[in-house]
Amino acid sequence: MTAVIEIHASFPTAEQPADGHWLEDWFRSADEAVSLAPAGPSARELHMQDRNRLEKS
Repeated sequence: MTAVIEIHASFPTAEQPADGHWLEDWFRSADEAVSLAPAGPSARELHMQDRNRLEKS
């Protein structure tokens, strides 16, 4: 079973001025998502390994 992690980060809208806090919120959310990720290679790493394997053939 695969767990789905929902991260809610705010970002500036047309009504809200961009003061930089939204970026800090996004970085915090990214850190949380990475800390909750399972051990092992990421999907990107697996894709690159497979691509490299096919290119060597």
